[in-house]
Parts: sequence; structure tokens; C-alpha cells
Amino acid sequence: MTEASQWLSGVSVDSIFGQADIDHGSSRSRNSSDERALERLVIASSHAAPISSLTHNLYRYPARFSETFAQEAILGFSKLGEIVLDPFVGGGTTAVEAIANGRRVIGSDISELAVFVSAAKCTVLSERQKAAFLAWLEQGVTSFDVSRRPRNEALAGMLMPGVPWQLRRAVTHFRNRLSLIRREDLLRFASCVVLRAAQWALDNRRTIPTTDQFIERLVKVGFIARQQNETLRARLCEFNTSPSNIHRVRLIVPGAADNLYRRKRIRNFGSPRLVLTSPPYPGVHVLYHRWQLRGRKETALPFWLTRTSDGSGAAHYTFVDRRAKNKDRYFAGITRSFRSVADLLETNVPLVQLVAFADIGQQFPLYLRAIADAGFDPCEAFSRHYGAQHWRTVPSRKWYAYLNDEVSSSSREVLLVHRKKG
Repeated sequence: MTEASQWLSGVSVDSIFGQADIDHGSSRSRNSSDERALERLVIASSHAAPISSLTHNLYRYPARFSETFAQEAILGFSKLGEIVLDPFVGGGTTAVEAIANGRRVIGSDISELAVFVSAAKCTVLSERQKAAFLAWLEQGVTSFDVSRRPRNEALAGMLMPGVPWQLRRAVTHFRNRLSLIRREDLLRFASCVVLRAAQWALDNRRTIPTTDQFIERLVKVGFIARQQNETLRARLCEFNTSPSNIHRVRLIVPGAADNLYRRKRIRNFGSPRLVLTSPPYPGVHVLYHRWQLRGRKETALPFWLTRTSDGSGAAHYTFVDRRAKNKDRYFAGITRSFRSVADLLETNVPLVQLVAFADIGQQFPLYLRAIADAGFDPCEAFSRHYGAQHWRTVPSRKWYAYLNDEVSSSSREVLLVHRKKG
């Protein structure tokens, strides 16, 4: 542990992940209708480099867009101090980029796991908390004894079937030790570190690592996460945001998107000046709520690791089961959700989104109709140059869509820019 601590404490995050060539843009003079901003947004929508900056890699949530795209949308369509809303916040890319660029943010998601992860990525630790985290991590490593049965071992066995018992005990050991942390913000951060290491070890891995490899990865994730948190804190300091007043710039809450307007906390936070999101994709096989062990067996392990509640199957997170022949429930849900979003907005506020479809020819027109019925018109400047839509090929996509009992690739997303109707 001491050697790992010495090595990792001297390694910069940029040297491990590569430094993103990103201009903070806090002083850029932009207008939301500026055609150059739209051009930059279109270019950024096809950004293929791995997500690497700030706290984005604290957990890899499925179907996330790049931080470059989120940043260009935020800088191009909002101003300093304004509120950005993401009603399907997912892994928190919008939330992190909003506060890191001097905006405020409202994030909401029906998945408690998504809310937990997004809040963890937006957590800013104090110096005392960072020291407490390192002490917790080191004590966890030194106190682990593979011969000792941890609490919850039986439950862990059900959540990690087929995983070697030594690795199950290691994961369970660190999960149990989270109960020693009393501060909510530090608990979120430490939980997400354990979650990320377990995701690396188990999710879609055909070859399961050894217990020593897992612990080594956990230590590395912990030190990198601490350094990334320091980077986020430095960015926030540019806008006079400290750990003690982070609640003033971010509100991330659980709940379905179709009842946002009825929630007093959200209305009291302020009126959003930009909606930036990526809603569930109709018919596309994306496991928002499960990991897959050895690429097959689904598990609710991430919910257990974060002490969050799971929903009622995949349809709970996507409006309708991906195999359903009739997708009417999906489009009705999208209409309700964006109608609730529209009720929070003033006239002409932009809605920027990336969406994919299992059947573009059938589902895309229905989706556009749903957005129109919810109270949004296509952005005129965007329509004039890009025909109201811009398609991009998603690099290395491995999801699949179920259509007519056949499996077909779903590797294209569409960029849509709308505005709240007058």
C-alpha cells in the first residue's frame, strides 16, 4: 500500500488518461443563436476520443455523450450563472460540465443509481475529507483477510454468481467498510470508487481478475479519483464555488421526468436556460440498471454497492420493454416528460439532445411528433443549415436493437436542437 501510495501520489491524471484539449470558455462571448456555436456543436457531437477529464470516469454509465459535446452545448447555449437542466441525467456528464463551466445545474433521473453517481461526480471534497478518504482506503487494504468471512457474504454470493469466492469477499469487504463513513458527501465519493473498481473487475469481463488485481485497481482508482476531484475543485474555485456552497450550484434528485414541474425543490432552484440531455433509446438494448457477469448473467450488484433501490425491470427505466412490438407507451412517456420540462422553461429556451433508434424509419418521425406535442419547435438556425437534424455514427458501439425478432446494429445517433414554443 505504501509503495502504491507513493507512486500514485506523484502521477498526474493527465499522464494516465491524456489531457483533453479543452478551452474552459468561461469568457467566450456567445449567443444561443450564433451559427458558429451550432457549427461547433455539430463537430463536437462526433467527438470520438475517450471520456477522460474531470470526474467523468468515476463511473462509466452506458449511453453517455462526450464531455466535449456537453461543454460545447453549455458554452454555446447558456451564460455564466444560468441553469442547465438534464431530466435524464444518467452518468452526470451534463452536471459535471455545467458546474465546471460556471453554470448551475438541475439533474433528475428515475434511476437512483444514476442520481447517486451524478451526485458523486459533482462532489467536491475538502482537504480533511481527502485525507480521511485515503486513511479509509489504506485501512481497508491492510485489514482485508481473505480467510475471514465478511458480513453479507451470502447476499454477495447471490449478486456475484460464478465469481471466485476470494474476489467476492474482497468486494464485500470494501462495501461493508463504507458503513464506517458518516459524512454523506465523502460516503458518496468512496462508494463510487468501490463501484468503479468493481465495474472494472466484473461488468462484461470474460476473464475475471484476481483478488490482488482488484485491490490494486481499487487503490489506483481511489488515487486517480482524488486527483480528478482536486481538478474539479480548482475549476469551481474559478467561479467562487467551494465545497461548502456546492449545493447552490447543483441540484440532483431522483424522480421520473414527467413530474419535474410538480416538484417544489426544482421550481425553487430557478428557471433553466438550457436543456441538455440524452433520453432512453426506443428498442435499443442498453442495460441502464444491470451489469453483466461474463457478458451474460445480469446482476443488480451496482445498486447493492451504492445502497440504492432498483426499479421494476428494464422497462422501468426506458418507458417500455425493448422487445415490445408496440412502442406507443414509449412515445407517450417521452411526450409527458418533455411537456413537464417545457412547463419549467421560458419561451425560446433551447433543448439539445442526442437520441438513437432501433428502427429509424418508423420511430424517428414519431419521436419528432412527440417533441412537437410536448411544446418544442425545431431551432430555425439549426434547421436552415442541417435540416433540423444531424446524424452521427457512434464509435465502437456494442449495443443491439431488437426488431422483428432479429438483432440489428444500432450505431447511429441524431443531434436535435429545438426551442420552447412561444
